[in-house]
Amino acid sequence: MAFDPIPTAALGLLGIILVVVARADRRAEKNERRLLELLRHFGMEDVRHPAPSDEVLAFLAKGQKTAAVRQYRQDTRLGLKAALEAIESFPTPASAGAREG
Repeated sequence: MAFDPIPTAALGLLGIILVVVARADRRAEKNERRLLELLRHFGMEDVRHPAPSDEVLAFLAKGQKTAAVRQYRQDTRLGLKAALEAIESFPTPASAGAREG
């Protein structure tokens, strides 16, 4: 049986591509963290999460997190993970009242 170097070379190339993509992803995450730190430092709103609508805030006030995520996704067209992160980052009306009191 003869050795065919093409599949081996293809696997090697695929491995190199995966390493390069992983490094680029880590750099992008690091740069995003830096940008968010700068935004917070200068008192600017987190641009990743648009402000919630009144409907989303109403669901959060009732403790209906799933409905709030669903409504937020419908309002913003964000994916599930991003919408869930956004909902978790918003202060709930009950916790906001507790801080003020």
